[in-house]
Amino acid sequence: MPLVKLGKRRLVVIPQEFCEQLGIEIGDFFEVRVEGEKLVMVPKKVVDATALRAPHNKIPSTSDCGNS
Repeated sequence: MPLVKLGKRRLVVIPQEFCEQLGIEIGDFFEVRVEGEKLVMVPKKVVDATALRAPHNKIPSTSDCGNS
């Protein structure tokens, strides 16, 4: 098991083999929590909220469904 060191500004370098195994890349986000005596980091994907509100994702109103 690789050993990592807490560096300046509390930075931790994740071993490349773990990044490849988990598919994580530079700039990815993580949920970080403490479980007992362990620090747990869970990769999270962030979705841009403006992309969810794009015109092509519009939810049709009842008038758009042919109900008159």
